[in-house]
Amino acid sequence: MVKRLKEINVYKRINFFNFSHLLITIILVVLMLMVLNNVELKTKVEYYIYLVFGLQLVFMGILSSVLYLNESGQSGLFLALAVASFIISDMFFILNKNFLELSIFKFINALSQTVSYYFYCRYFLVNIKK
Repeated sequence: MVKRLKEINVYKRINFFNFSHLLITIILVVLMLMVLNNVELKTKVEYYIYLVFGLQLVFMGILSSVLYLNESGQSGLFLALAVASFIISDMFFILNKNFLELSIFKFINALSQTVSYYFYCRYFLVNIKK
């Protein structure tokens, strides 16, 4: 994503501080904090591991949204969908593992993980053609 962002930045200046980027950032951070506050973790180390992983997902979400909003096309769409489904997959994995073990959480986790891999493959196939 960073390589792609650098390629776009060479041709035009990317505006990171518009309403869409701000809204996406707020939604991702609030979602991460809601999940972290509602799961019962055994140690502080486990909390910090989930926090770092959550911040990494937020960063990926911001980068993919920046790419999608500044470069309209299939590549940006597939990347944004892949990252969004990856975030959903990880959220339901954490909920299933640490909150309440339900079959629907496992199903949503597996389905969204499969969908994210599909969109990642589509993203790379589109970029190979370029």
